[in-house]
Amino acid sequence: MPLPVSDTGGGQDFPPIPPDIHPAVCIGLIDLGTQQHPYYKNWKKKVAILWELPETRIDITNQDGITENKARVISKIYTQSLSNKATLRKDLVSWRGVEFTEAELKSFDLETILGKSCRLNVINKTKGDRTFANVDSVIRHPKGAPILDPESSLTFYSMHDHLDDIPEGVSGWIRDIIYQSAEMTGDGPNDDQVHGSADGDPAAPAYDDEIPF
Repeated sequence: MPLPVSDTGGGQDFPPIPPDIHPAVCIGLIDLGTQQHPYYKNWKKKVAILWELPETRIDITNQDGITENKARVISKIYTQSLSNKATLRKDLVSWRGVEFTEAELKSFDLETILGKSCRLNVINKTKGDRTFANVDSVIRHPKGAPILDPESSLTFYSMHDHLDDIPEGVSGWIRDIIYQSAEMTGDGPNDDQVHGSADGDPAAPAYDDEIPF
C-alpha cells in the first residue's frame, strides 16, 4: 500500500552539517505513525523524509573499527498532510516546481519521492551548548544538472503494510519515535481526533517528464 499523504550519527559525535545549499537525494521515507504533540496534546500522523548529501562527507568508524568516508544524511519530520498550510505541501511544491492538481491533492503517493534529486537549504540553530542542522527548505534540482545516485539503499516503511517489520536501516532515534506512536502502543486517539490523514481517489494524472515526481 502506498503511503498517502537533524542529522544522525549512530552514537558518534559529529559536527553539524554546515549551512549552505546542498545537493541531495532522497534515501528514506519513514511512516512515524500517529504522534501526540508534547505541549498541545493533539494527535497527528507524522512522516520522516531522509536525504543523502553526496558532496558533504564525513569519516565514520563502524563497530569493527573500520573507518569509511560517507555522505552525510539529514532528515525532516512532517505532518502527513497536503493542506494549504502544510509544510509538507510547501516543500513538495518547491521540490517539484509545480503546484499539485486537485486530483493529486485527494491522494498523492509520497513514495514517489524516493531516489529523487533536489537541493536542500540547510541552516544551523543553536540550543544551549549544541548546534543542530535543520532543513529549512527543499529546492528543485537544477535543470540539466546530473541526477544524483544514492550511495545508500533506499528505505521505505509504512505502518499500513508492515507495522512490526521496521527495516534494519532505520536509525535508533527514528525507531524510538515509531515505538511511541499510537499504532505501536495501542493507546491513542479516536479517528476524529487525528489530523493530517489523507484519503481519496488513488488515480493520478500523467505529467510531463520534466516534473520530477
